[in-house]
Amino acid sequence: MKNVLALVLVSIFLAACSKDDKGNLSNPNEFTVTPYAAVDVSKSFTTPVLAHYMPWFESPQFAEYGQSQFGNWGLHWTMSNKNPDMIDGNGKREIASHYYPLIEPYDNGEPHYLEYAVVCMKLAGLDGIIIDYAGTTEVYDWKLLHDHTEAIIPWLNRAGLQFSIMYEDKSLLNAYNLNIITDTIAEVKNVMQYMDDNFFNKDHYLHLNQKPVLFNFGPQALFTDSSWIEAFADIQDLNF
Repeated sequence: MKNVLALVLVSIFLAACSKDDKGNLSNPNEFTVTPYAAVDVSKSFTTPVLAHYMPWFESPQFAEYGQSQFGNWGLHWTMSNKNPDMIDGNGKREIASHYYPLIEPYDNGEPHYLEYAVVCMKLAGLDGIIIDYAGTTEVYDWKLLHDHTEAIIPWLNRAGLQFSIMYEDKSLLNAYNLNIITDTIAEVKNVMQYMDDNFFNKDHYLHLNQKPVLFNFGPQALFTDSSWIEAFADIQDLNF
């Protein structure tokens, strides 16, 4: 009796399915996304919580400085001694990391990753991120830090998250030692001007007392107060 009842129910279901219904199921990857404005989160603890963000990871499909001997993966997945194209018995790639990404090794400039990342930040309760940034000085593979910084900023805005910059002035030292630049002060002033024109004026850039918050990973090239005062001289927002 149970088998007969089940057969009747299946028959009714199939009869109810029209050709249009089957057509709608033919391509489940087609769907419409409705975007909504970011929602502010009410918090009892008002001090902003930001994470230090390192945007230097590259995958073969998007790599600017891929290592051909390691399947075009970026240096920070390989550290020149790991090969992500090697996959172990558990299906995990060989990467230079103590932790394995839930989404597999990724690229900080890939749009799907960027959307996923800001959603995770929002759900984790972060107010924003502090982006590790080497400036506009082109030395080694550090241009990718600039490109990946530019890539995530609009996604942060869409998620209602703030950002600030952690400036790595070591890029000045490296560029000077490699004869790429001849004047570190002139170069840092160019970098500060770029940040003033493109970062500090963003509504979602972190401010304190109406001033943009700028961090320094160091100092590693400029060590005196006078050097930094000169670096900021033309940037009104950074003069106190």
